[in-house]
Amino acid sequence: MGNSVPPVPTDDSAGTSYIASEGPLPPECTSTVPEIILNSGYPVESHEIVTPDDYILTLHRIPYGRDYKSDAFSADSHRKRPAVLLQHGILADSTTWISNGPDHSFAFMLADQGMDVWLGNIRGGTYSEKHLSLDPRKSKQFWSFTWQDMAEKDLPAMVDHILDITGNKALYYIGHSQGNLIALAGLASQSIQNEKIARFYAFAPVYQIKNLNGPLAKMTPIATNNLSKGIVSWFLEGTAILPKSKTSTMVIEMLCSRLPKDVRDGIKSGSMSVMKTLFGLHADHYFQDRLPVYFTHNPAGTSLLNLIHFSQMIETGETRKFDHGSAQRNMLEYGTEVPPTYDIDQITTPISLYIGAEDWFTHQKDVDYLISQLNSVVYKQWFTDYDHLDFLWGTTAPDLLYAPIIEEIKQMETVSQTTSST
Repeated sequence: MGNSVPPVPTDDSAGTSYIASEGPLPPECTSTVPEIILNSGYPVESHEIVTPDDYILTLHRIPYGRDYKSDAFSADSHRKRPAVLLQHGILADSTTWISNGPDHSFAFMLADQGMDVWLGNIRGGTYSEKHLSLDPRKSKQFWSFTWQDMAEKDLPAMVDHILDITGNKALYYIGHSQGNLIALAGLASQSIQNEKIARFYAFAPVYQIKNLNGPLAKMTPIATNNLSKGIVSWFLEGTAILPKSKTSTMVIEMLCSRLPKDVRDGIKSGSMSVMKTLFGLHADHYFQDRLPVYFTHNPAGTSLLNLIHFSQMIETGETRKFDHGSAQRNMLEYGTEVPPTYDIDQITTPISLYIGAEDWFTHQKDVDYLISQLNSVVYKQWFTDYDHLDFLWGTTAPDLLYAPIIEEIKQMETVSQTTSST
């Protein structure tokens, strides 16, 4: 189902993290995604879809751009608009793709070139915190999920809905960070039929994170040690990690206690950039006037179990389904005492990889491993000065990254639609 503008969220999850700024904040800081899209001069639809386990997800759609009557896929061209799904990473939402204004945001650039653009929101985030029977504010069961569920349930539901609405046989998928992990797992497990993705563009392709850089690597022993087992038992039904919740504060304080003392002292005193210190990010790479927009909408929510699943990946050095903490529980869930891995070598969807040399979350050894396991990589590009978020908010991304991809999609569609019409 679709409508123009959904109600403004009444909870505090749509804008929960602020940074100091001189002068008035950009209006996008207090706007919902549909409002940002409309106010930028684009049409917008909000589609709610239901997953097999009854989570309600919201897809935001920009069906065409500002010059829809004269773009490459206008009605006069008699060409079908290609469908493009953009999927955000962990602790983010669909604002990821529209935060830099009409001329520099990937979603808007795609729409202006004639694409039918869809922005995904996975369970637990700002726009997908709903369920047919569970109240996320009261039910721990609602938060009993990890990226495994996103891969096996959320993403397949999104893909099928988009193809059903558009009538296209396949779509183009663009993921960032966790958005790539869930696509790789979904395609490998055949939860998503490979032929439904015409091309998979992976920005900051997180899959194996054995060699994670920075202080975060020291914060992850909550996954397999005794403390972790206590946490998993305590929150067996799941709990939320939201930016302003008491639980989030407690978990963050516990994790930060594992950092080296000089790092902790630097963060407390404000003498270091928290973003650079903890995540290896470079705010000076991004559009400076948009910084308030980025950090009023991010971070969004997820579950504690999802963070623990990532922690398991770091400690074991492997990408497996969630480890429930006992051989008996794993046997009940998977039929094996150890959670299974994903056979990503079976993926046939063509994949293009885009990696940042300064991205702490995609160490070259981990990327090399990913490439060695995949049999369908058709392109890879390293950006020497990109960190994890340059792919989304970097000042050079519109010209160096987005524009070439847009041209490639247009060329592939020209060939595909010409071939199918003959």
